[in-house]
Amino acid sequence: MARIAKSLVLAWVLWLGAPAGTAVATTITSTTIASWESNLTSSPTDVGALPSSGTYNTSTGVTVNNFNFTGPWSGSYKLSGTTYNGNGGLIGGGGGSINVNTPTSGENAILILADATGSGSLTLTLSDGETFSEPNGVFGLVLSDDITWFKLTSSGTSQVFIYDVSYGSSDLPQESPTSEAATFGLMGGGLLMLFGARRKLWGGGRHK
Repeated sequence: MARIAKSLVLAWVLWLGAPAGTAVATTITSTTIASWESNLTSSPTDVGALPSSGTYNTSTGVTVNNFNFTGPWSGSYKLSGTTYNGNGGLIGGGGGSINVNTPTSGENAILILADATGSGSLTLTLSDGETFSEPNGVFGLVLSDDITWFKLTSSGTSQVFIYDVSYGSSDLPQESPTSEAATFGLMGGGLLMLFGARRKLWGGGRHK
């Protein structure tokens, strides 16, 4: 009985202690450059001047210092360089989005300067599943995990206009996500132990 009790306790601990397949990120948002920089470990880096002319209506878009910009729009792509409110940058199609892929390793601190044309609004989606209503102008993110892309979507028929991106190193402790395979392995092991303990408990008196 003592062995069975130990098995039950261990299985219960495995079940409760099994971490989620994807860690929940901590994110600090900022609407000023100074507040964003205050949560970095060092000085940020500007991606560089975004094109203020040219057309990039393809799935490959345009790449600036390893950041790739594309403009998904109505089943196709629409992205071009222009000047808006005195700033040079990239503009997408009406009601469309601008997707930005970071360098392969990902980034954990991003500063985005963007507007929705007219009276539209912006929605920001991150590769880790987080979504934000982004104000026009400055929007900074400092995260506890790396993101590999972000997407800006405009409301109605307004257009996304992005005119600067910077990146840096977050001062938040970084998450170490556990793979789903490892998680299910722990949970499965707990279930098997529970099943085995149940058979011993209820089937022990049935031996001939």
